[in-house]
Amino acid sequence: VRVIDTASQLDDLWKACEKSACGCALLVTNQTRTPPMFRALSQSLSNRFAFAAVLGAESPEHSLAATLKSPTVPWLTWRRGVDKKVRTFDGPPVLLHVERFLTSACK
Repeated sequence: VRVIDTASQLDDLWKACEKSACGCALLVTNQTRTPPMFRALSQSLSNRFAFAAVLGAESPEHSLAATLKSPTVPWLTWRRGVDKKVRTFDGPPVLLHVERFLTSACK
């Protein structure tokens, strides 16, 4: 388990994911569970990561913002080949618990 609480840590995590031969996924939970943190997470990530999935089932029509408002734990799936320009996290620092990596493309 890794705790990500700065923009640079999230950027480093993206770089590590880019180097993965299989792609990767992160289980993201909100530590404080407060609406402001949920809004910050939603606004900061929804425009920057092209792939979002819930409970491991990929579905393009699921918006990350809607996912974060649901009671289920969101999965953010980052794949190789995504436009590298979207990897920058420049929103407010958000505390994320990164539970584990998954080799999502190599199951």
